[in-house]
Formats: sequence, structure tokens, C-alpha cells
Amino acid sequence: MRIWVVVVLAAVIGASTGAYMAYWRVTSLPWDGSAEGAKIHSNADQLAKLERSTSTVDGVPEVEVDHTEYNFGVMDTEATGRHDFTFTNRGTGVLRLAKGHTTCKCTMADFEHTEVLPGQSTKVTIEFKGAGFSGPYRQTATVITNDPKKPQVELMVSGKIIPVMRAVPSEVSFMGISAGTPVTRTVDLFGYVETPLQVTKIELAEKKTAEFFDIKVEPMNPDVLSSEDGAKSGVQLLLTVKPGLPVGAFKQTIHLSTNLEGAPHHDLEVSGHVVGDLVIVGPRWDEERSLLGIGTVSSNEEVSRRVILIARGKYRDQVKLKVAEVWPELLKVEFEPPVAVGESTRQFPIVIRIPKGTPPANHLPSETTQTGRIVLETNHPEAPTMLIRVAFAVQN
Repeated sequence: MRIWVVVVLAAVIGASTGAYMAYWRVTSLPWDGSAEGAKIHSNADQLAKLERSTSTVDGVPEVEVDHTEYNFGVMDTEATGRHDFTFTNRGTGVLRLAKGHTTCKCTMADFEHTEVLPGQSTKVTIEFKGAGFSGPYRQTATVITNDPKKPQVELMVSGKIIPVMRAVPSEVSFMGISAGTPVTRTVDLFGYVETPLQVTKIELAEKKTAEFFDIKVEPMNPDVLSSEDGAKSGVQLLLTVKPGLPVGAFKQTIHLSTNLEGAPHHDLEVSGHVVGDLVIVGPRWDEERSLLGIGTVSSNEEVSRRVILIARGKYRDQVKLKVAEVWPELLKVEFEPPVAVGESTRQFPIVIRIPKGTPPANHLPSETTQTGRIVLETNHPEAPTMLIRVAFAVQN
């Protein structure tokens, strides 16, 4: 008889606890239809799952947190702060924890254990990344528990983001550089603390191409330093890509070590694309296939397309072009006068014409047809010929 009384009593207590928590969710977490409200109710769903896993017969958990706020102090924009909060179970049942809502993606809760036995403790780690922040901040992360008296624990981290060091530009681009000509880019490193900035070590991540990079550290021009708001010191990096890199895309990462306590390391990303000393560009030009797409044209009108051959490198001023081959002969090729662009580039405009009255023809790419073909002869020692395939068709 006593056993039945205990069972009935436990059922009544469990039902009462569930009804109380349901009432608490409705009155304390009403959904206003907003996205924020949906996040809160998402927390409530997590809470409901934890409630269903709790039985008063097995005891009632009671969560205790050593502290719920932490100040990271001053951090650099590239720094990441981490702090552990200790959760202790002072109850008689198993304490269960789940991740709830965070105020932004920069704050993340990580659990050492999601189940805590009575009398035991676990750590909940909050991580804050300073990237994208400036000045003071306060961010929160919510932990869902199955403690009926404390179903949610809000942890808060705060601090102030002040850049210790900054690179301008933050990434370095060498797009469209010539394989045979050295190219230099400048990067300004600013320090924002009283300690004068020094670069103590430089390493290149990609060892296979490291020999083609030259990096020098020089004092910063006082005018450049004074133009940067809040900067206390600075140095200038001269980054040079030397001749010899293979034609095509490349990437490199420069690992910088400094004497600044708040920013001992900084990675500078470098990317680019190396082209030959002679390269063709223009609308509807496919560099990978050396193909000019003209498409289908009418024989009742003349059609012309213009591409440009760009010459770089030490032979650019000596380059001369002539037509070595044209197929089919209905294609007409004309050269316009070359144009000097700056001190390092010459452009050779090339006009390809399909005259009016050309008979029907099909030179579109397929298994049964061949594209048109133009071979240019140059006097450049590294590129004696240049091929232009022409995809076109003529119809009445």
C-alpha cells in the first residue's frame, strides 16, 4: 500500500512541476512573432527536452555558477578571448546542460560535459573573437539547464577592442604581373601602443615559391605615420615578387612576428596571377583555349572584333608582329598602331574582320568542324608565335 502511495505522490509532483514549467514558459517567454522571439522559443524547446529527461524520482538538479560575468579588458582586433565558467550541481538529480541563444556569432559556448552528477562540476567556455569590433562591447551566451528553479543561465563577457597593430592593405594582390619583370608592393604596419613596433621575424608559408619573394622592412615615412589616427609607431614592408614564378595563379602567406605583447604574430595573405610577357585580352576572348568567340553572323553585313596583344618585360619596346597564317582565308587581320601604356607596357590592337558577302561557313567548335586559326609571328625570344582560334559561323 505504501509503495502505491509513493508512486502516486511522485506522479502528482512530476505533473505539477511540468505544469509549472509550462506556465513559466508561456508567461515568461511569450512569442511576439519576431525573429528574436523565435530564438527565445528555440531556447524554450531545448528546455522542454531537458525537462522531459528529468524525473523527481531520480532527484532534482540544482545549478550553481561560480560567476556569470567576465571582462576581457583591452584586446586587439585580431585577438580571441576565452574564459571558463564553472557549473556545479548542488542538487540530487543529474544536471543537464544545452547551448542556448548567443547575441552574435562571435560568442560561442562550449561544454566540458553536458551531464553533471550531483556534487560534481564542469566548465562552460565562452570564446569571443575581436575581428570586426571596435571600442567597448558586451555579449552574452545562454546556457539551458534542467534545473526547474533556474532553467536558463546567462553568461556575459565584456571588454574593449583597440587595435594593437594593423596592416594596410590587409591583403596584397599581384594580379596580372609579368613573368619576367620584378614587381613591388608596399604594406604599412601601424602600431597603436606606446611600445615602438618592430618586426622580429619573417617566414613564408609556401616553401616551394619562397625564393621568388623578397621582403624588406624599412622605417615609416613620418607623414604616413601622422596620417593614421591613433598610430604611435610604424614600419613599412617592401614586398617584391621576383622573376621566375610560373605563369598562372599563386598564393603565399607571410608570417610576421613582432615585439608587441598584444599582437605577437600577424599573417599577411598574398595572392596574384602571373602572365607571360605577351598576352592577348579582349571581349569574348577565352585565354585558356586561346579562342575568340564571334558567334553566328549574317553574310549581309561586315562584322569585326578587336583584341589587344599586351607586351611587357624588357623586350616590350622591340616587339614586332606579322601574320604568319590565316585559315580560312575569308578572315581578315589588321594591325592598328601600338600604344605605350605607362613605362612598362605596350598594347598592340588587332582587328579581325569577316567581310560583307562572305559565303556560308561553319567554324563553331564541334566534333565535326574546326575553328578558324590565326598565327601571329613575333620577334620576342620567349614567345615567337601567338595563336588565335576564331569560333564563328556565317549564314545567309
